[in-house]
Amino acid sequence: MDGVLDLPDARTRGQDPQRRRCPARSHDHGVSPAVPARDARRQPDERRRHDDHAEHLPRAPPRRNLRRSARLRPGQVPRWATADGRVLPVRRGSAALPGKGPGAAGDPDDRHGAAATSAHPAPRAPPLHTPAAGRRDGATAEPRDGGHVSALISIHRLEHPLGVHYACCAAWGACYATKFDLAVVLVVLANFVVTVAANVLNAYADVRNDLATAGKRRVATAVLEIGGHRVLELAIIEMTVALALAAAVSWRAAAGIGLIVLLYLAYNLEPVRLKRRGYAGPAAMGVAVWLLPSVTAYAAAGGHANPAVWLVFTGVTALAVGRGLWWAVPDREGDAAAGSITPAVRYGVRHAVNAATQFTVAGLLLLGGGLWLRFGPLWAIVGVVASGAFLLARRLSTTRLMLRHGFSIAVGGTVVLAAIPLLAQL
Repeated sequence: MDGVLDLPDARTRGQDPQRRRCPARSHDHGVSPAVPARDARRQPDERRRHDDHAEHLPRAPPRRNLRRSARLRPGQVPRWATADGRVLPVRRGSAALPGKGPGAAGDPDDRHGAAATSAHPAPRAPPLHTPAAGRRDGATAEPRDGGHVSALISIHRLEHPLGVHYACCAAWGACYATKFDLAVVLVVLANFVVTVAANVLNAYADVRNDLATAGKRRVATAVLEIGGHRVLELAIIEMTVALALAAAVSWRAAAGIGLIVLLYLAYNLEPVRLKRRGYAGPAAMGVAVWLLPSVTAYAAAGGHANPAVWLVFTGVTALAVGRGLWWAVPDREGDAAAGSITPAVRYGVRHAVNAATQFTVAGLLLLGGGLWLRFGPLWAIVGVVASGAFLLARRLSTTRLMLRHGFSIAVGGTVVLAAIPLLAQL
């Protein structure tokens, strides 16, 4: 309690103050000292003998001790209660007497140590780490164990097997030219850097979408943990590095990387934001992820214009559009909540899956024709089967299973396409 009133108890109520302070003086009148309450049960005769005397009967307390009724609830001790100095104000958690803390030593009536418990509460457990909700202002949250490494991996989408997929997309145009030197390595590295930088930009731009999508909340949490402005700055820095690497090779390579950057900016940022404009979004991603990197690497490796190669590049671009429509189906709810009108949102899941199938079939025909003209029918069959195997994921029961296993199969097809020109030269 914030205040303690020194009220007389049942044993001393009505007695003279001097008699209460010095109980031994009662022997002067031939009366034994008052028996404590805990001994009253053991000595009934002694209690009965004391009750016979009128001087031991309880009487009303004198009016000068308390001018008003005592407060029943904890609160500040009023001045009228301490005006005559008969009440010792005590605050919760402070020492009841000078030099003594609360509890058994400071308060004789506190037999269970309640005051000591309130004065020394048990230490609280450290709060669990939570992502910095609403930290899109650039403020950095407390990092997880090991720093922001896991968050950086998430926003770059470098979890296995995505890293292998990006490496094949960056290098397989050079594989069809079958030439590797320092210039080609720099261009391939620029393709890889601009691709992962586009993932960082997409993670920044799609925070609202990803928070509403069960399978992508991990990416949104990583963005909020690092800070929105820092993620955007990281994407800009990485795109600048990719442009510098390409510029060190030739202006043509720099122009190719520049076009990739412009497409990624138009896909993710307002006011254009091609992602919410129907089929323009998957088409832009197919060109930015497959066609332009392949042509840039192929040109840097000294490749010449060849109808078979152009059929292959056009086929894989159509495959990329079909896969983009395919992967957008699980994101339908999050895109609709954020206002992104993707084909799956505008036309429905069935329409999006059918369109993805049509683009995939067209891409497989173009790809097979290019491989047949360049390397023969055997390699054409291998490339078509490996690239179209991910369509088997349509028969899986849930969207999550389709996305997981279908993408793994698609990455395997990408690896096969990158290896065909190298194996065909053996």
